[in-house]
Amino acid sequence: MKNFLILGVCSYSKAVLRYLETLRKYYSGKVVIILTDNEDKIELLKRRYDIDCRFYNEPKEFWTQKDQWLCGQWKYIKQISDEFKDHYILRTDVWDVIFQDNPQDYINFFIDKCYISSENIANINNQFQMSWYSNSNIFPLLATNEQLLNLPVINSGLICCKGSLLSTISNEIMNNTYCTNLDQTELNISIMCKEYLNSVKNINNFFNYSDSFLECINFTLRQKGIIKDKTIYTENTKTKWCVVHENSNPKTIIDNIYPLFNYKE
Repeated sequence: MKNFLILGVCSYSKAVLRYLETLRKYYSGKVVIILTDNEDKIELLKRRYDIDCRFYNEPKEFWTQKDQWLCGQWKYIKQISDEFKDHYILRTDVWDVIFQDNPQDYINFFIDKCYISSENIANINNQFQMSWYSNSNIFPLLATNEQLLNLPVINSGLICCKGSLLSTISNEIMNNTYCTNLDQTELNISIMCKEYLNSVKNINNFFNYSDSFLECINFTLRQKGIIKDKTIYTENTKTKWCVVHENSNPKTIIDNIYPLFNYKE
């Protein structure tokens, strides 16, 4: 059996059912879901989807507070990463993610890689991203480095790598190491620092923007994706996207293809 698991941290809604229904259509392996509310739903999720479901009570503000926005969830990602350091862990958002294929089939288990999802827009062209970077303790370095600023934005809702690396990245994000106060910009700087500033490995050999594996809709669909017969594809290659994250509001595309009223408790 391959050392692989899928991990999500979330509060409860019917979107959790959608996530797990679409996942279990293709993948029967290990899944860990951490719920931060609705402890009474734990047994339902365990029984129906055969998952490891854990409960850690958090206030509603855990998901909405703007100071270190969304960084808190990474303490739970680190916890699971430390528990499964030798596993490839696919960490995803939950409410706005669906599956169209078996993610395990996209991993090369013989080569150590970190699979990341490009939003197909350069950092320098994303005003939202740049505004958060301006808080960073290394912003002077970023602001003068065209190579870094012209890298595509990495989506924080999708990342897949060994637990040992995910633990390191999670530790940096949960502690707001680069002082940007947002998990996505902390993740982007973390990977920039590891890949470019320290020259760990060539990006093509380690950090891999993998076409059709981890895809986000917001910018990517406009540039390269199509929807046909309620399935999302890469337009040029007609390759079905495996893990789809609609990182925008409202979630019109996923909600239209997979309406929440279809999912019953």
